[in-house]
Amino acid sequence: MSKNIDILTEMVAGGFHEADVKVIGRAEDTYIYADSKKNVANNIQRSTTIKLKKDNSKSNFSRL
Repeated sequence: MSKNIDILTEMVAGGFHEADVKVIGRAEDTYIYADSKKNVANNIQRSTTIKLKKDNSKSNFSRL
């Protein structure tokens, strides 16, 4: 997972460089930060839900 994060960080940094963005200021105050934070939280929740469903279905089969 951390390799993917590093790749995405490099992509974003490269995009900022191409767009000639020099300074962002407080990232927490930007729309893109809030939107990204929300998307990451949703992805984590979705992954957790899927994992729990898989674990529950495996335990249901082991009871049979």
